[in-house]
Amino acid sequence: STPTGWTCVGVRNSLITALNGYWSYSSDYSSKPAYHKDGYYLFYLTAYAKYIVSTALGSTAAIAFCSASTIESCSSGAWYAAQNGQWVANTAAATYSCSSGAAQVCSNFACIGISGMMDTKDGITNNGGWTPAGCHNEQSYYTLDNTGSKYLCYHSEYKRWIIANELCGPSVESIYAYSSTASEDLLASQNNWMIAGSAGWSADQQVMVSDCGGSGTAIDDGSCFGDDEYAERLCISTSSLSGSALWSGDGIFALYTNQCQNGQPIYSYTISSKVDGQDVLGNDAQDTVEKVYYLHYYEFATFSDSNESTPKWLISADAPHVNALASCEQDDVLECTHNEWKVQTMAVFERSNSTDGVIKEMVDAFMTVHRGPCAVAENSNGQDHKALFVYIGFALVLVFIICIAIVAYCWYRKRSVFDKEIGTGNALKARYTPKMVRLDDDDQEKEQLSPRIIEVEVSIEDVTAGVTTLSTGDTYQ
Repeated sequence: STPTGWTCVGVRNSLITALNGYWSYSSDYSSKPAYHKDGYYLFYLTAYAKYIVSTALGSTAAIAFCSASTIESCSSGAWYAAQNGQWVANTAAATYSCSSGAAQVCSNFACIGISGMMDTKDGITNNGGWTPAGCHNEQSYYTLDNTGSKYLCYHSEYKRWIIANELCGPSVESIYAYSSTASEDLLASQNNWMIAGSAGWSADQQVMVSDCGGSGTAIDDGSCFGDDEYAERLCISTSSLSGSALWSGDGIFALYTNQCQNGQPIYSYTISSKVDGQDVLGNDAQDTVEKVYYLHYYEFATFSDSNESTPKWLISADAPHVNALASCEQDDVLECTHNEWKVQTMAVFERSNSTDGVIKEMVDAFMTVHRGPCAVAENSNGQDHKALFVYIGFALVLVFIICIAIVAYCWYRKRSVFDKEIGTGNALKARYTPKMVRLDDDDQEKEQLSPRIIEVEVSIEDVTAGVTTLSTGDTYQ
């Protein structure tokens, strides 16, 4: 059925984080529209004459409630949340319509965190938590700290996310910053942003955009810097032979110079594609970001009921969150060498009419971290030492050719000497010179009476070589 009120309800600034975001219309309950979101229900309960939030439609066990009788009236100051068994006034919480046109619900995050962005021309920071405030261009738009002075929204003409002092910046002058990546995916707008400063537009490659709602991150200031413990760049090498490589070859992780997490620095490895020319606002085009990996530090509870913690360095995609693709249980990242990394892999099982997959962790025997840039020249696409392999192959071929040349030269020299000896007769003399044997007197007489017959085998090669004269006093047959 069609609701009589809002088709989509947005909740922001609730003390219960899971309640923030967009609620879809479910059905009418107590003659008023009811909504649902991630296993929770927002509905009007006649017994209390209030809108409440519960895990079951019609339940009287609430985790939050609005003192108003209509959802449109559940604005700031009307909300209460259950905290430690008591009702606490949640004055900042409010509802708003997230419908865009006919019953359309736009996607959203309960909180978008921006950090590392340089100040814009107004001198006011854009870093902080942005909360959804409504729908525009079939996407959520967000406001910073609910001031409403700036908007983070998707620009349908420019095909990218911008920050402006008007909703989606109808004029270029109202735009303070915009992503260099043309995408509807807000989390894909990492690192490369163009910032409007007092002296014009500048590229900022230190911008981090993250989900600070559910699996979000706690980004600290730059308090972890100053001890020079790590380099400005770390190289994480792996190999496609491991069967679990996140990328191929070497990944060059650059340091975020003004951001930390849990007292440790954050590094990022960006895979991008080169873009030439100018962007949609007439500035020099920046590289299009295709994928961003983050290396960051986190401490996990060793057991659910203990105070002990296990340090881990994590590699995650899109943002430095705990949903890691790889982990290393070391306090020092430089000790994350061979066989220390565990990488998540997907084992796929084909069935007759479906495909199933199981995520498991695999130890990567090749993955290792070392200080400084990688030995091979940087490759933004992460290709696996192709240039090095070409050089090695060329060197091996060159060595092989040199060896063949040396063997051929030696053979030629030996053959030339032999042919020269054949031409002068020296070779045959050396081969057929009779052996001198001492004879007694009787033997000498016999030698004088009977001619000595010596059989000599002469090959066809010797004859054809022109050897026809034998200069000895013996008789040859």
